[in-house]
Amino acid sequence: MARGLSNSEIAAELFIGENTVKTHVGRVFAKLGARDRAQAVTMAFQPVWWGGPQPVGASPSLVCSASATMRASGTNVPRSSVCSSA
Repeated sequence: MARGLSNSEIAAELFIGENTVKTHVGRVFAKLGARDRAQAVTMAFQPVWWGGPQPVGASPSLVCSASATMRASGTNVPRSSVCSSA
């Protein structure tokens, strides 16, 4: 979803049905309290230390891994004391 893929593209990539993708996308919206894809993706990429919402089940190591990946791809993500190796 964060890569801008449609439900059918996600389904093809994961070898699952499009209705299954729709179900999971709907559950992501519900868990984050998001009204659409753009808001869900924005919320998912807001690390806790920026004051953003913490995605359900997001551990500091998961957040650090995601921010490191984003930095490696050229996205300007500030380092945080939450990540000991950052």
